[in-house]
Parts: sequence; C-alpha cells; structure tokens
Amino acid sequence: PHIHLLLFVHRVDGLTPGVYAYPRDPAVVADWRAAMRPEFLWEDAGDGLTLTGQPAIQLGNSPAEPDLVYAAVYPGGEDCKKDHGSLALYQRKGAAASWTLIGRPTDDGRVCGIDYVAFLRVHPANSKILFFGGVKGWRSLDGGKTFDIIPYVHDDYKDMVFHPTDPTISFISSDGGIFRCTGNCQGCTSLNQDLETTQFFDIALSPTNASLVLGGTQEILTGPDELVARVEGRASLGRLGIIVHSTACFVDPGFS
Repeated sequence: PHIHLLLFVHRVDGLTPGVYAYPRDPAVVADWRAAMRPEFLWEDAGDGLTLTGQPAIQLGNSPAEPDLVYAAVYPGGEDCKKDHGSLALYQRKGAAASWTLIGRPTDDGRVCGIDYVAFLRVHPANSKILFFGGVKGWRSLDGGKTFDIIPYVHDDYKDMVFHPTDPTISFISSDGGIFRCTGNCQGCTSLNQDLETTQFFDIALSPTNASLVLGGTQEILTGPDELVARVEGRASLGRLGIIVHSTACFVDPGFS
C-alpha cells in the first residue's frame, strides 16, 4: 500500500498530544524521519495494539470515564482470513498505559472481505457498555468481555448517535435506512415507513430536540454500456445539500 495514515491529536482524553502515524510499510519510517524536523522525538505508540495487514480502526471513550479509551480493530486483507474475519477490541486506561486485548465478537461468517469497521460508541453514562458496527452491529454490556448482535437492523452499519437526555435510546444508520433502538439496543425499530431503499451514512441528532434527526444518504448510479455520462452542476447540487463525488466530469460507459 502507498497511502499511510497520519493524525494530529491536540486534545483527546486518554491520548498524549502529538502526530500519530501508521506506516503500512515499516520501510518508510526512515524516510519520514529524514523529511521532518530533526528535533522530533519518535516512539512506538502501539504498546500492545496489534496492527497487521490493512486494518480499519475506530476509537471511542465515554464521559463517564474519560481516561479509558477503546479501540476496535478489523485486520482487513489476507490477515482477515487468517484471523477468521473477527474484529478485535482493545482498551487503554491513561496516556502512559499499554493497549490490552479484551475480546472479539464471534465471527458471523460474513465479515471477512468487507474491510471496514464503521463506528465504535461507548455509552455516555456507562463505560462498560459498548457498541460497534460494520457488516453487523455488536453490543457488549461487560466492557468487551462478551458480545451479542444488535437485532432488527439492516446489514452494513454506518453510524450511531445517542438520545440527548436518555442514552439508553439510540439511532443507527445503515444501508437499510435509520433505526431507533431502546434498552441499550435490546430492540430496534425501523423509522423508514416500510421504505428501505435509501442507504444512510452519517447521522446527527439535535441536542435540544430528540425528534430531529439528520442523515446523509448515498445513491449509487451505474451508466449503460452504450452511453458516456457527464457530471455537471455540482455547485448547484451542493447548495441543496447534495454532494457529488466525481474525479472527472466525463464518466465511462458502464461505470458504477
């Protein structure tokens, strides 16, 4: 892989400020050091966090215990097959502590090859209650020691937000729309009025009006084999809240 991840951390509970880098190829570290200021101090921030292959990582913590940070790691690539496609959950308490592997959800046989973990959420009032989603959604009520699947939500989980006054209620977006969950995701109901054709990604909940939920959707278009398409009017669409992702104004025949 030629793309390496860099993240500047300024003010995150449980993490020491600085630039965090994940070199997908360890051979590039020497070049990084040579290209940056010589007074920079370099140290291994993994401290027990196993990162192999092309992992997807999500971090999360709770206001109830701000120095406790969780990391959900999905191995991706060929390492996914070696590890049975399972997500791994780590925790770290305090900036000077090491990461500790605390659990893995049971592989449902469909995770490997998807290569993503979409979110990791920690209950605002109870740092032992965790939720994270990818192809499936998982819940732990004991700090990651055991897991169960979040029921009644369409596959391919994308985002999750908590009710502003009752965190036992949450909203989840997925490829099947938006769902309202109660009892810390003991049960979930669709808010799509029997229309589950819209793929939702990020969602936001008003901090003062729990009935106002905003969501970003995705539409995938495929052109016929005999036509060349042209993308125009992106600025006008943007003023309507529609974002068009395109690397060129012309689209090849049959492109999706």
